[in-house]
Formats: sequence, C-alpha cells, structure tokens
Amino acid sequence: MYVYHYRIYDRFAVPIASVAILADESPSWRPTMFETGLWGSRDRSEFVSIKLLDYLDRMDQLLEDENPFAIAIAAHLRAIQTKQDRQLRKQWKLELLKLLYERGLSRERIVGLFKFIDWLLSLPEGLELEFWQSLSAYEQERRMPYVTSVERIGLQKGIQQGIQQGEVAVVLRLLNRCLGSLSPAQTAQIQGLTLERVEELSESLLDFKTVADLDAWLNKQSVE
Repeated sequence: MYVYHYRIYDRFAVPIASVAILADESPSWRPTMFETGLWGSRDRSEFVSIKLLDYLDRMDQLLEDENPFAIAIAAHLRAIQTKQDRQLRKQWKLELLKLLYERGLSRERIVGLFKFIDWLLSLPEGLELEFWQSLSAYEQERRMPYVTSVERIGLQKGIQQGIQQGEVAVVLRLLNRCLGSLSPAQTAQIQGLTLERVEELSESLLDFKTVADLDAWLNKQSVE
C-alpha cells in the first residue's frame, strides 16, 4: 500500500486516500500505518482500516442492503462461520444467490458476483451437485437461467481447477519453507488432494514440526 500510494502520488500529484479492507479472522489485528526508517530518518504512511469481522453482528443489515457489495461481505462472513458445517454453507450459498436474483440485478452483475460467492463458499462434490440442482430449479422457476447453463457450469469447473492449482502451489511453498524439500511422492500426493482437503492442509500445516507430521496427516486423508 505504501508503494502504491507514493507511485500514484508521483504520477498524478493529487491527494490520495488509502483504505485497507481486512478480511482475516483475527479480531485484534488492526494495522493502520506502515513506517520505515534509517539513521534517524523516518517515513510513515497511515491508512484507514475496515475490519470485515466487525460486520458479523450486522448480518441482517447486510442482507437487506441493496448494495451488491453488502452481499459479497455477507458471503465472506458466512464462509468463516461455516468452515465446519458444509451443509449449512450450501444453504447459505443458495440463499445469497437467491438474493442476487431478487434484487433485480443485471445478468452480467449476477454472474460476476456468483463467481466470487462460488469461490468463497466452496463445497465438497456431493453438496456441490445438490447446490447446482437446487439453483437450477430456482432459475427455471424464475425463468432466468443465468449461471446454470452448460457454459456456466464448465466455466465454474475451470475456475475451481484454477483456484485449486493456486492453493496447492501456495501450500507447497509453505511446506518447503517450514519442513524443507518434500519428496516427489509427497508433492504428488498433495497435488492430488481435493480443494477442500488443500484448504484443510493449509490450516493444519502451521502445527507441523517435522516431515513425519505431514506424512501422518496425508496418511489420515488416504484412510478417510
């Protein structure tokens, strides 16, 4: 943000407002400035921080707000709340999509927001199929087949694959940094995980002390 700030000012020479939207899950982490210095010389850049967690107790207000961005925030918060309850996540994913239709948004706006919500509220294959079936029935009822056509389903699968590949790359980099170089067999096993398992691994890897901890985690997944 500091670099963006000074480069924009250097290019346009106008006042700039910097705003950080904090989407993490730590209530206490609230940075408001960046500072660098050397030999007594200091450069400080302050910015406004908006913590999405602060909207948890305003969920009803978000769902009633006509601003499409309010639904995007609600989707982010529901993703946090439903990490351990994918059935509930499926229900909320469908409800949020219904809200988009009920707001009378354009097809382009609905499809764009759908991609974001679909990425946030990812589901296991079985629940994902149930979600698509429910959404398809809802679209047919409203005669608005915006996101469940063959083309959209193909696009959705492609997006999911891209997300999974990106998640795997990040997890592999973290594991190599924390545990040292992984074996080809370990790398292949991680690359074969579903997106849901990759997300679980990304949360668990911080507790790994040795490669044996990783092997134990991977063996547990193969048994399940």
